Amino acid sequence: MTRSPHLPHLTLTVGGYSWAIWTESQLATPIIYHYTEKGDLFTSAAWSLTQPGVILMADEAGKLQAWDIRCQRSEPFQSQDITGNPLNHVSAYEHWEPESGAKKHFVSAADDEGSVVLLELPKHLRECEVGRLDAVLDFTEAAIHRQKERLRREKTTEEEEAAKLAKDSLAKDEDIDALEEKQAENWGRDLQLATETTAAAKKVGDDLEKEYLKVYFQREKAVLENVFGEDWRRFVAMPELPRKKYYVEPKRRDSSEDRRKAKELALKARRKKGASIFRKY
Repeated sequence: MTRSPHLPHLTLTVGGYSWAIWTESQLATPIIYHYTEKGDLFTSAAWSLTQPGVILMADEAGKLQAWDIRCQRSEPFQSQDITGNPLNHVSAYEHWEPESGAKKHFVSAADDEGSVVLLELPKHLRECEVGRLDAVLDFTEAAIHRQKERLRREKTTEEEEAAKLAKDSLAKDEDIDALEEKQAENWGRDLQLATETTAAAKKVGDDLEKEYLKVYFQREKAVLENVFGEDWRRFVAMPELPRKKYYVEPKRRDSSEDRRKAKELALKARRKKGASIFRKY
């Protein structure tokens, strides 16, 4: 990670197959991101001290690469093999020569074998054209604006999705409430119907029971009365049962005295008519 010497609000990070540039005002995502599936892993990077927007990269294949952040492509505009061994560090330097008063520009690269190479930058990598700094500043400001707009849209989309989810959840809750209310209403109707059906069935059952007991107790009375006469109540089983309300009193049966008197009256009537009381053989 290194800060730009020309635009201090920009920070460069490098690793793997990608490099990115971040701004202090927005650290959520990088404003510029490059990823390449070709080549080797990046190991180190440094800003150019003379050309704003130019980055010097080292990779594990031992190559030194020059990238321009304004170029929308995933490849460097220059690449050179330095040692053939994986590079692990790259740095840019400026040096004043006291005798000539000239400023020279160098780049150093170190590899995993412990070798350090110092290279003087060629003219096309050390001279800066007029207006380049302003062009790079405009480019990065446009990238920052695009990033803010993209984040705003994403936030708006998230808010809309959250609102939609909340609305759907509310509608779902209302549907659930309506369904529960309808189910409660159906359950109420079913319970009322079941209660009415049970009451009707109970009434029918009670009526059948009453009819059965009526027939049973009347038959019981008739049988016992025929066997035991007027004392039949002494011989009933389970006398505590409510028999009286099921009885339909039959006509009173004639006693033996009544039967005798009836026979005498019948004989008298026959005598008056001259009928013989003896049977002829």
